Amino acid sequence: MHTITLTRNNVTGTDNNRFVYNIPGSKSLEGAEIALVDLYMYYSWQNINANPLANNTLSIIWPAMTEIAGIATTPQTKIDVIIPDGLYEVSDINSYLQQFCIDNNYYLINSTTSEYVYFIQLQINPTRYAVQANSFTIPDGIIPAGYSQPPGGFANSVYTPIGAAGGVSVLGTFSAPGWYFPANFSAWAGFESNTFLPGPGQSVFTTTEAFPLGNASTLSTIAPNVQPNNVIFLNCNLISNAYTNPQTFLYPVPAKVGIGELITIDAPEYAWNKLMPGQAAQLILTFTDVAGQPVLLQDPNTVITLIIRDNEDKHPNIGNTTTRGQPSSMEMQRYSHNPMNNQSDTNHHNLHRKIGK
Repeated sequence: MHTITLTRNNVTGTDNNRFVYNIPGSKSLEGAEIALVDLYMYYSWQNINANPLANNTLSIIWPAMTEIAGIATTPQTKIDVIIPDGLYEVSDINSYLQQFCIDNNYYLINSTTSEYVYFIQLQINPTRYAVQANSFTIPDGIIPAGYSQPPGGFANSVYTPIGAAGGVSVLGTFSAPGWYFPANFSAWAGFESNTFLPGPGQSVFTTTEAFPLGNASTLSTIAPNVQPNNVIFLNCNLISNAYTNPQTFLYPVPAKVGIGELITIDAPEYAWNKLMPGQAAQLILTFTDVAGQPVLLQDPNTVITLIIRDNEDKHPNIGNTTTRGQPSSMEMQRYSHNPMNNQSDTNHHNLHRKIGK
Protein backbone atom coordinates (compact mmCIF):
# COMPACT_ATOMS: atom_id res chain seq x y z
CA MET A 1 0.00 0.00 0.00
CA HIS A 2 1.14 3.51 -0.75
CA THR A 3 -0.21 6.65 0.95
CA ILE A 4 -0.28 10.09 -0.72
CA THR A 5 -1.26 13.35 1.00
CA LEU A 6 -2.12 16.55 -0.87
CA THR A 7 -2.40 19.98 0.79
CA ARG A 8 -2.78 23.62 -0.21
CA ASN A 9 0.82 23.41 -1.43
CA ASN A 10 -0.48 21.26 -4.29
CA VAL A 11 -3.09 23.81 -5.40
CA THR A 12 -2.72 25.23 -8.91
CA GLY A 13 -4.77 28.11 -10.35
CA THR A 14 -6.81 30.76 -8.57
CA ASP A 15 -10.05 28.82 -8.00
CA ASN A 16 -8.47 26.49 -5.38
CA ASN A 17 -10.18 23.46 -6.94
CA ARG A 18 -7.22 21.74 -8.66
CA PHE A 19 -4.53 19.78 -6.79
CA VAL A 20 -1.48 18.37 -8.61
CA TYR A 21 0.88 15.70 -7.23
CA ASN A 22 4.02 14.79 -9.21
CA ILE A 23 4.66 11.05 -8.98
CA PRO A 24 8.39 10.46 -8.43
CA GLY A 25 9.88 8.86 -11.53
CA SER A 26 6.40 8.02 -12.89
CA LYS A 27 4.77 4.66 -12.19
CA SER A 28 3.05 1.88 -14.08
CA LEU A 29 -0.60 1.69 -13.04
CA GLU A 30 -1.40 -1.71 -14.54
CA GLY A 31 -3.86 -3.34 -12.16
CA ALA A 32 -3.48 -0.59 -9.50
CA GLU A 33 -6.38 0.84 -7.51
CA ILE A 34 -6.95 4.03 -5.50
CA ALA A 35 -9.22 5.03 -2.61
CA LEU A 36 -9.84 8.02 -0.36
CA VAL A 37 -8.62 7.69 3.21
CA ASP A 38 -9.70 11.06 4.63
CA LEU A 39 -10.42 14.63 3.58
CA TYR A 40 -10.46 17.91 5.50
CA MET A 41 -11.67 21.11 3.87
CA TYR A 42 -13.72 24.18 4.72
CA TYR A 43 -17.23 24.72 3.38
CA SER A 44 -16.40 27.67 1.16
CA TRP A 45 -17.77 27.04 -2.33
CA GLN A 46 -20.08 29.73 -3.67
CA ASN A 47 -23.84 29.38 -4.02
CA ILE A 48 -24.40 32.72 -5.78
CA ASN A 49 -22.26 34.04 -8.62
CA ALA A 50 -22.37 35.51 -12.11
CA ASN A 51 -20.73 32.45 -13.65
CA PRO A 52 -21.41 29.56 -13.85
CA LEU A 53 -24.52 29.69 -11.60
CA ALA A 54 -25.83 32.96 -13.13
CA ASN A 55 -28.13 33.50 -10.13
CA ASN A 56 -26.81 36.81 -8.79
CA THR A 57 -29.53 39.21 -9.97
CA LEU A 58 -33.01 40.14 -8.76
CA SER A 59 -35.16 43.23 -9.13
CA ILE A 60 -37.34 45.42 -6.95
CA ILE A 61 -40.37 47.12 -8.50
CA TRP A 62 -40.69 50.50 -6.77
CA PRO A 63 -44.12 52.20 -6.86
CA ALA A 64 -44.74 55.49 -8.64
CA MET A 65 -43.85 58.47 -6.45
CA THR A 66 -44.70 62.14 -6.13
CA GLU A 67 -42.18 64.72 -4.98
CA ILE A 68 -42.76 65.87 -1.42
CA ALA A 69 -44.61 69.22 -1.38
CA GLY A 70 -44.47 69.28 -5.18
CA ILE A 71 -46.10 67.93 -8.31
CA ALA A 72 -43.20 66.22 -10.08
CA THR A 73 -43.90 62.49 -10.46
CA THR A 74 -41.57 59.55 -10.97
CA PRO A 75 -43.16 56.53 -12.67
CA GLN A 76 -43.01 53.03 -11.34
CA THR A 77 -39.38 51.91 -11.54
CA LYS A 78 -37.69 48.52 -11.92
CA ILE A 79 -34.55 48.48 -9.77
CA ASP A 80 -31.95 45.82 -10.54
CA VAL A 81 -29.92 44.44 -7.65
CA ILE A 82 -26.66 42.63 -8.47
CA ILE A 83 -25.35 40.45 -5.64
CA PRO A 84 -21.56 40.02 -5.36
CA ASP A 85 -20.27 36.49 -5.87
CA GLY A 86 -20.17 34.61 -2.60
CA LEU A 87 -21.61 32.06 -0.21
CA TYR A 88 -24.90 33.26 1.29
CA GLU A 89 -27.68 32.22 3.62
CA VAL A 90 -31.10 33.81 3.10
CA SER A 91 -30.39 36.15 6.02
CA ASP A 92 -27.19 37.27 4.28
CA ILE A 93 -29.11 38.21 1.13
CA ASN A 94 -31.57 40.17 3.27
CA SER A 95 -28.67 42.02 4.91
CA TYR A 96 -27.30 42.87 1.47
CA LEU A 97 -30.71 44.21 0.42
CA GLN A 98 -30.78 46.40 3.52
CA GLN A 99 -27.36 47.82 2.67
CA PHE A 100 -28.57 48.40 -0.88
CA CYS A 101 -31.51 50.37 0.51
CA ILE A 102 -29.17 52.43 2.68
CA ASP A 103 -26.92 53.21 -0.28
CA ASN A 104 -29.88 54.36 -2.38
CA ASN A 105 -32.07 56.05 0.30
CA TYR A 106 -34.84 53.45 0.26
CA TYR A 107 -35.43 53.64 4.00
CA LEU A 108 -36.77 55.87 6.77
CA ILE A 109 -35.54 56.53 10.30
CA ASN A 110 -37.63 56.03 13.42
CA SER A 111 -37.15 59.33 15.23
CA THR A 112 -37.61 57.74 18.67
CA THR A 113 -35.43 54.62 18.37
CA SER A 114 -33.14 55.75 15.51
CA GLU A 115 -33.84 52.39 13.86
CA TYR A 116 -33.87 52.16 10.09
CA VAL A 117 -37.18 51.13 8.49
CA TYR A 118 -36.92 49.08 5.30
CA PHE A 119 -39.64 48.27 2.78
CA ILE A 120 -38.41 44.94 1.41
CA GLN A 121 -37.39 41.77 3.21
CA LEU A 122 -36.42 38.16 2.46
CA GLN A 123 -36.61 35.65 5.30
CA ILE A 124 -36.89 31.92 5.96
CA ASN A 125 -40.25 30.43 6.87
CA PRO A 126 -39.10 27.10 8.38
CA THR A 127 -42.61 25.82 9.06
CA ARG A 128 -43.52 26.07 5.38
CA TYR A 129 -40.02 25.09 4.19
CA ALA A 130 -40.02 28.26 2.12
CA VAL A 131 -38.47 31.64 1.49
CA GLN A 132 -40.86 34.46 2.35
CA ALA A 133 -40.74 37.72 0.37
CA ASN A 134 -42.19 40.63 2.37
CA SER A 135 -43.10 44.11 1.17
CA PHE A 136 -44.24 47.03 3.32
CA THR A 137 -46.37 50.02 2.42
CA ILE A 138 -44.40 53.18 1.77
CA PRO A 139 -45.69 56.59 2.99
CA ASP A 140 -48.29 58.25 0.80
CA GLY A 141 -48.68 62.00 0.60
CA ILE A 142 -46.16 62.98 3.29
CA ILE A 143 -43.57 61.48 5.65
CA PRO A 144 -45.60 60.65 8.80
CA ALA A 145 -44.85 62.07 12.22
CA GLY A 146 -42.28 60.11 14.19
CA TYR A 147 -40.17 59.30 11.13
CA SER A 148 -37.53 61.18 9.21
CA GLN A 149 -35.90 60.88 5.81
CA PRO A 150 -32.32 59.90 5.05
CA PRO A 151 -29.96 62.86 4.57
CA GLY A 152 -30.36 62.64 0.79
CA GLY A 153 -34.16 62.47 0.85
CA PHE A 154 -36.40 59.41 0.87
CA ALA A 155 -36.07 57.31 -2.32
CA ASN A 156 -34.03 60.06 -3.96
CA SER A 157 -31.48 58.05 -5.94
CA VAL A 158 -30.23 57.36 -9.43
CA TYR A 159 -33.12 54.93 -9.79
CA THR A 160 -35.93 57.33 -8.79
CA PRO A 161 -34.70 60.90 -9.38
CA ILE A 162 -37.58 62.84 -7.85
CA GLY A 163 -35.83 65.82 -6.35
CA ALA A 164 -33.67 66.79 -3.42
CA ALA A 165 -36.55 66.65 -0.97
CA GLY A 166 -37.31 63.00 -1.70
CA GLY A 167 -40.76 61.63 -2.39
CA VAL A 168 -43.71 59.55 -1.28
CA SER A 169 -46.20 57.32 -3.04
CA VAL A 170 -49.28 58.81 -4.61
CA LEU A 171 -51.87 59.81 -2.01
CA GLY A 172 -54.23 57.01 -1.07
CA THR A 173 -52.56 54.23 -3.08
CA PHE A 174 -51.10 52.31 -0.12
CA SER A 175 -48.48 50.82 -2.43
CA ALA A 176 -45.71 48.41 -1.43
CA PRO A 177 -42.74 47.36 -3.58
CA GLY A 178 -43.03 44.36 -5.86
CA TRP A 179 -40.37 41.81 -6.85
CA TYR A 180 -38.99 40.21 -9.98
CA PHE A 181 -36.96 37.01 -9.61
CA PRO A 182 -35.29 36.05 -12.90
CA ALA A 183 -33.69 32.73 -13.62
CA ASN A 184 -31.68 31.48 -11.89
CA PHE A 185 -32.26 33.49 -8.73
CA SER A 186 -35.89 32.32 -8.80
CA ALA A 187 -34.73 28.72 -8.28
CA TRP A 188 -32.46 29.85 -5.45
CA ALA A 189 -35.40 31.51 -3.68
CA GLY A 190 -37.92 28.77 -4.50
CA PHE A 191 -40.07 30.33 -7.22
CA GLU A 192 -40.86 29.42 -10.80
CA SER A 193 -38.51 30.92 -13.37
CA ASN A 194 -38.96 34.64 -14.08
CA THR A 195 -41.49 35.24 -11.30
CA PHE A 196 -43.19 38.59 -10.75
CA LEU A 197 -44.58 39.28 -7.30
CA PRO A 198 -47.40 39.97 -6.62
CA GLY A 199 -48.19 38.21 -9.93
CA PRO A 200 -48.54 38.43 -13.71
CA GLY A 201 -49.64 41.88 -14.80
CA GLN A 202 -49.20 43.26 -11.27
CA SER A 203 -46.00 45.12 -10.59
CA VAL A 204 -46.50 46.38 -7.03
CA PHE A 205 -48.56 45.33 -4.03
CA THR A 206 -51.62 47.36 -3.05
CA THR A 207 -52.48 46.91 0.61
CA THR A 208 -55.41 47.91 2.75
CA GLU A 209 -53.31 49.54 5.47
CA ALA A 210 -51.24 52.70 5.21
CA PHE A 211 -47.66 53.04 6.41
CA PRO A 212 -46.45 51.83 8.88
CA LEU A 213 -48.98 48.99 9.21
CA GLY A 214 -49.49 47.82 5.64
CA ASN A 215 -47.58 44.81 4.37
CA ALA A 216 -47.78 41.92 1.92
CA SER A 217 -46.06 38.53 1.95
CA THR A 218 -45.53 35.76 -0.58
CA LEU A 219 -44.14 32.27 0.07
CA SER A 220 -41.96 30.38 -2.39
CA THR A 221 -43.90 27.82 -4.40
CA ILE A 222 -41.17 25.20 -4.81
CA ALA A 223 -38.37 24.01 -2.54
CA PRO A 224 -35.69 26.73 -2.37
CA ASN A 225 -32.36 25.72 -3.90
CA VAL A 226 -30.22 27.92 -1.67
CA GLN A 227 -27.12 25.78 -2.32
CA PRO A 228 -27.25 24.48 -5.92
CA ASN A 229 -24.16 22.41 -5.15
CA ASN A 230 -25.07 20.84 -1.83
CA VAL A 231 -22.76 17.98 -2.79
CA ILE A 232 -19.59 18.38 -4.86
CA PHE A 233 -17.43 15.67 -6.43
CA LEU A 234 -13.78 14.89 -5.86
CA ASN A 235 -12.28 13.60 -9.13
CA CYS A 236 -8.96 11.95 -10.01
CA ASN A 237 -7.50 12.14 -13.52
CA LEU A 238 -6.09 8.59 -13.31
CA ILE A 239 -9.42 6.87 -12.58
CA SER A 240 -11.35 5.15 -15.34
CA ASN A 241 -14.80 4.19 -14.06
CA ALA A 242 -17.20 3.24 -16.84
CA TYR A 243 -20.14 3.30 -14.41
CA THR A 244 -19.93 7.00 -13.49
CA ASN A 245 -20.12 10.34 -15.26
CA PRO A 246 -17.61 11.86 -15.16
CA GLN A 247 -15.53 8.67 -15.30
CA THR A 248 -12.93 10.29 -13.04
CA PHE A 249 -15.30 10.42 -10.04
CA LEU A 250 -13.60 9.42 -6.78
CA TYR A 251 -15.74 10.53 -3.79
CA PRO A 252 -18.70 12.84 -2.95
CA VAL A 253 -18.18 15.79 -0.58
CA PRO A 254 -21.40 17.05 1.08
CA ALA A 255 -21.97 20.55 2.44
CA LYS A 256 -22.88 19.07 5.83
CA VAL A 257 -21.66 21.91 8.08
CA GLY A 258 -22.30 25.63 8.45
CA ILE A 259 -20.69 28.20 6.19
CA GLY A 260 -16.95 28.40 6.84
CA GLU A 261 -16.88 25.34 9.08
CA LEU A 262 -14.59 22.33 8.64
CA ILE A 263 -15.87 19.36 6.61
CA THR A 264 -14.36 16.10 7.81
CA ILE A 265 -14.58 12.85 5.84
CA ASP A 266 -13.05 9.70 7.29
CA ALA A 267 -13.86 6.89 4.89
CA PRO A 268 -15.30 4.01 6.98
CA GLU A 269 -13.82 1.59 4.45
CA TYR A 270 -11.89 1.97 1.24
CA ALA A 271 -13.97 2.32 -1.93
CA TRP A 272 -11.39 1.11 -4.42
CA ASN A 273 -11.34 2.57 -7.93
CA LYS A 274 -9.35 1.10 -10.80
CA LEU A 275 -6.62 3.26 -12.29
CA MET A 276 -6.00 3.50 -16.02
CA PRO A 277 -3.18 1.18 -17.15
CA GLY A 278 0.03 2.77 -18.40
CA GLN A 279 2.72 5.06 -17.08
CA ALA A 280 1.65 8.09 -14.99
CA ALA A 281 3.74 11.08 -13.97
CA GLN A 282 1.04 13.22 -12.34
CA LEU A 283 -1.97 12.66 -10.14
CA ILE A 284 -4.50 15.50 -10.46
CA LEU A 285 -7.50 15.97 -8.16
CA THR A 286 -10.32 18.37 -9.02
CA PHE A 287 -13.55 19.46 -7.33
CA THR A 288 -16.57 19.75 -9.63
CA ASP A 289 -20.34 20.05 -9.44
CA VAL A 290 -22.73 17.27 -10.42
CA ALA A 291 -22.49 18.35 -14.07
CA GLY A 292 -18.70 18.11 -14.04
CA GLN A 293 -18.13 21.87 -14.00
CA PRO A 294 -15.36 23.20 -11.70
CA VAL A 295 -16.51 24.78 -8.44
CA LEU A 296 -14.77 27.80 -6.95
CA LEU A 297 -13.39 27.17 -3.46
CA GLN A 298 -12.81 30.37 -1.52
CA ASP A 299 -10.56 28.65 1.04
CA PRO A 300 -7.55 26.64 -0.24
CA ASN A 301 -6.85 25.01 3.14
CA THR A 302 -7.54 21.41 2.20
CA VAL A 303 -5.89 18.12 3.18
CA ILE A 304 -6.60 14.98 1.12
CA THR A 305 -5.12 11.56 1.92
CA LEU A 306 -5.25 8.79 -0.70
CA ILE A 307 -4.09 5.19 -0.69
CA ILE A 308 -2.92 3.26 -3.74
CA ARG A 309 -2.44 -0.49 -3.96
CA ASP A 310 -0.38 -2.04 -6.75
CA ASN A 311 -0.65 -5.54 -8.12
CA GLU A 312 1.95 -6.70 -5.64
CA ASP A 313 -0.16 -5.36 -2.77
CA LYS A 314 -2.97 -7.75 -3.67
CA HIS A 315 -0.77 -10.79 -2.89
CA PRO A 316 1.40 -10.02 0.16
CA ASN A 317 4.16 -12.56 0.81
CA ILE A 318 3.31 -13.74 4.29
CA GLY A 319 5.17 -16.74 5.69
CA ASN A 320 7.19 -19.38 3.92
CA THR A 321 6.13 -20.58 0.48
CA THR A 322 6.04 -24.14 -0.81
CA THR A 323 8.30 -25.36 -3.55
CA ARG A 324 5.53 -24.70 -6.00
CA GLY A 325 5.25 -20.98 -5.18
CA GLN A 326 2.06 -21.19 -3.13
CA PRO A 327 1.82 -19.50 0.31
CA SER A 328 2.03 -21.99 3.14
CA SER A 329 -0.77 -20.15 4.97
CA MET A 330 -4.16 -21.61 4.02
CA GLU A 331 -5.74 -18.19 4.62
CA MET A 332 -3.38 -16.58 2.11
CA GLN A 333 -4.07 -19.35 -0.41
CA ARG A 334 -7.82 -18.69 -0.16
CA TYR A 335 -7.14 -14.95 -0.55
CA SER A 336 -4.93 -15.35 -3.61
CA HIS A 337 -7.37 -17.76 -5.32
CA ASN A 338 -10.36 -15.44 -4.85
CA PRO A 339 -11.25 -14.00 -8.31
CA MET A 340 -12.09 -10.64 -6.68
CA ASN A 341 -8.42 -10.26 -5.80
CA ASN A 342 -7.14 -11.02 -9.26
CA GLN A 343 -8.94 -8.55 -11.52
CA SER A 344 -6.03 -7.76 -13.78
CA ASP A 345 -4.55 -8.98 -17.03
CA THR A 346 -1.13 -9.13 -15.41
CA ASN A 347 0.14 -12.36 -13.85
CA HIS A 348 1.02 -12.01 -10.18
CA HIS A 349 3.97 -14.02 -8.87
CA ASN A 350 2.81 -17.17 -10.72
CA LEU A 351 0.45 -17.88 -7.86
CA HIS A 352 -2.04 -19.64 -10.10
CA ARG A 353 0.18 -22.11 -11.87
CA LYS A 354 -1.33 -25.54 -11.99
CA ILE A 355 0.54 -28.30 -10.26
CA GLY A 356 2.85 -30.06 -12.67
CA LYS A 357 3.07 -27.08 -15.08
